[in-house]
This record gives sequence, structure tokens and C-alpha cells, in this order.
Amino acid sequence: MKPKSSQKLSDTTWVAHSNKVLRDEKALQKYLKDSLESIGCIVYKFASPQKRGVPDLLIITPYSKAVFVEVKSPTGKGKLSALQELEVSKLRCWNMSVEVIGDKLRADAYIQAVCEGKV
Repeated sequence: MKPKSSQKLSDTTWVAHSNKVLRDEKALQKYLKDSLESIGCIVYKFASPQKRGVPDLLIITPYSKAVFVEVKSPTGKGKLSALQELEVSKLRCWNMSVEVIGDKLRADAYIQAVCEGKV
């Protein structure tokens, strides 16, 4: 669903499910993926046995912007490993957008920013 130039994604029906409990990284990642796909994003999940430390997701927005996303545990225990920090730094040096999302509030803010065309 690529929006027409006069249409904003904020006109779509995505609504944050503020009462949804996300207990682990897998649940947060699924919530983020499902929510972004519902507003027209393409979401690729990475599993790279040859290259450790790469971000979990590649998001392509309806506005043709590519963003790498590393999802961390919403319990607050998750933080970037040294290898992940290095990979994020490399991607940013190449002017790639990289987001680290570790809780539902941050996920909702990111989804809303995509809806508004700010990402």
C-alpha cells in the first residue's frame, strides 16, 4: 500500500495497542513487524549465520526509505553487544538509518513516525 502523494499514512487505521503486554524480544519484534506491515511497510527478518551482529530487521517504508532495526528485550536487560555496536556504527558511517527499539513505547513512537512520513 504505497500512499498517493496527497495521502499521509496517518490517515490509515493503525492504532497503538497500549494495553498489549510485551514480555520478551520475540513478542516486541512480532508486534513491530505486524504493525509496520499493517501500514504498508515491507519487513525483512535477518538471520545471518555468516555475519553476526547485524540488525534484526530491515524495514522499507511506503516512502521508499530503508531502515535497519535492532530489537532488544523490553525487560530492560537487552543492550547492544560490542559486535552489534560495531555493526550499527558501520551502517551509520554509510549513512544508513539504524534504530534500536527496546520497548513498546519506543516501537509505537517509531510506527507513528512512519505513519506521519517522518522516517
